Amino acid sequence: MSKFGVTVEYLEKIEPHENADRLEMATLSGRDYSFVVGKGQFQAGDVVIYFPIDSLLPMSIVDKLGLTGKLAHGNIPEDGSERLRNRVKTAKLRGNMSQGIVSGLTDLADIFPDLDFESLQVGDDLTECFGVIKYEPPILPMRHGSLARLPELVSVYDIESAQNYADIMNEYLMDAPVYITEKVEGSNWWATIDVEGDIRVGQRNYEIIDIVDYQHDWYKVLKTQSLEEKLKQLWNALVDSDDTVKLVTLRGEMTGPGIQGNYYKLKDYKVWAFDIEVNGKPIDAGQFLELTLQLNIEVVPLLAVNMTLKEWLDNHTIKEAADGQSTIHTVKREGIVIKPMTEQTDMRLGRVFIKQHSLAYLAKSKL
Repeated sequence: MSKFGVTVEYLEKIEPHENADRLEMATLSGRDYSFVVGKGQFQAGDVVIYFPIDSLLPMSIVDKLGLTGKLAHGNIPEDGSERLRNRVKTAKLRGNMSQGIVSGLTDLADIFPDLDFESLQVGDDLTECFGVIKYEPPILPMRHGSLARLPELVSVYDIESAQNYADIMNEYLMDAPVYITEKVEGSNWWATIDVEGDIRVGQRNYEIIDIVDYQHDWYKVLKTQSLEEKLKQLWNALVDSDDTVKLVTLRGEMTGPGIQGNYYKLKDYKVWAFDIEVNGKPIDAGQFLELTLQLNIEVVPLLAVNMTLKEWLDNHTIKEAADGQSTIHTVKREGIVIKPMTEQTDMRLGRVFIKQHSLAYLAKSKL
């Protein structure tokens, strides 16, 4: 699962905000996030509570921190009540990007009297104590279909942020051959094929079960992009070299009308493939590229293949490199995804691959 949490942190640096006399820029120790704070509000070395982007805050916290009416809108209530402005979102404040908010260690003590704030340590997770949950963009219904739990050997797909794992990036990716792609704005899509030739389709958290006489749009792309036939070809190609194959999964990003605002203004639905898994394990990037090229499966736009991350960055920071124009349409790209050419695992992270959102994209996103 992607790392998310309200945590106790050190402030590493406080620097001037070049466009505002009453504001400063703060940075956390060990994490590549910068955010705006009031001038003189904090000093380097202070222990603070950090609320990351996509935090949905209880209104008691919003009000206590003086943020009433200043945050982004959160989830749409199912009961039709007013939508709260309680979401922490990447914002551009007087020209500087701000990712997250912080409070002093004891600023919330009076609304959480049962919590011993004085005994808190750096690294403590307060997400559950504070009742903070992570905002997830709404899954927009694409036609009727029933949802079922994910099948065996298919898991929830999450990518960690490079800003949380600078050490992982340096250890595994900076000087190793990598595969870098544009991060496509859309909804998670997957399709599997098994030993019986049965094909199943789903989204991030669920399998989608088609209703009789009403085909779900996630299934329609199997026909419109010939993915049903290509899955069969993919199965044959993989089984030829490995007789232990039980399940092959093709993963991609679903884009088009009605999906996340149709960011790329596409006229029809389209899947951009980004991973192939065998028995629940991703294959190496080189094999993925070879198979998708061989079978004419369209992949997410490629930015770099088989070069080191250091070479590709060319003295830019990862955040600077993530900004840019999408190759799909004349819009800002959502960001980038970086993988080693050969699959790696890390004890903390699990599979080694990371994303970096474009801060310019996040600041303007309506999602």
